[in-house]
Amino acid sequence: METLILAVFLAAIGGIATVVGGLEEWKIATLFRKTPARPVAETAGDGLVRIRGKVRPGELGLLRVPLLNHQVVWYSLEVFEPQAGVSSRPARRILSMSDGLAFLVDDGSGQCALVRPHGAVFLVATQIVASCGSCDEISHELDTFLASKGIGARTKPGYNKAIQCRLQCVGPDDIVHVLGPSERPGFGHFFGMSRSSQLVLSTDEKRKEPLYISNQSEAKLTGIPWLFLVGVLFLCAGVLILLVEFVVPCTLSALKD
Repeated sequence: METLILAVFLAAIGGIATVVGGLEEWKIATLFRKTPARPVAETAGDGLVRIRGKVRPGELGLLRVPLLNHQVVWYSLEVFEPQAGVSSRPARRILSMSDGLAFLVDDGSGQCALVRPHGAVFLVATQIVASCGSCDEISHELDTFLASKGIGARTKPGYNKAIQCRLQCVGPDDIVHVLGPSERPGFGHFFGMSRSSQLVLSTDEKRKEPLYISNQSEAKLTGIPWLFLVGVLFLCAGVLILLVEFVVPCTLSALKD
């Protein structure tokens, strides 16, 4: 009985860890592994491609990140507040805002690709750019920013809310990997004309083909997610115990009878 409980426990934990924690990351990593980066100038622009290069501002220039003086082509800024008296629960998100402009990727091949980030999936590290505790002195910039969004920064005189601002962004000169649907609009594929127009990468909403943009390293993008691997190991261990201890003996017993 104890062995059965252990097997079910391992299989359940493994299944949950695999599905919840790592399955999507595994799919993305597999897609990046199967799609090596190609030079922009040598890409026909007729399907799924991956390019790698430096970010350059597009025709519309750059965005300013609220609260900071950073100039970027895309950002996502979220403000979190810990739930009072419930330390075990994750912080409550009280504000989420993002924006992006079309930008260029220069890979040194002689051509730049145009990337339209609307609807893209960004695989970008998160950094804490501003925070304050209940007894800390809140900065003027953070206080002004929160007030402009209708968020009170104080619970009572002398006490502030515990606030944490988390930022994801892609800026000029960042080295990015962009993977997704591509095209070279304006020309057909006859007479080699397809490569004379600019390569454009964007989300294909009709076919539900996403665009992935990341400033992470090649190893990070293509590596096996550790949570997925642990989940698979637990799941296999649980299933193996079930097979060896219960399924196989029951099958052999049935055959003898």
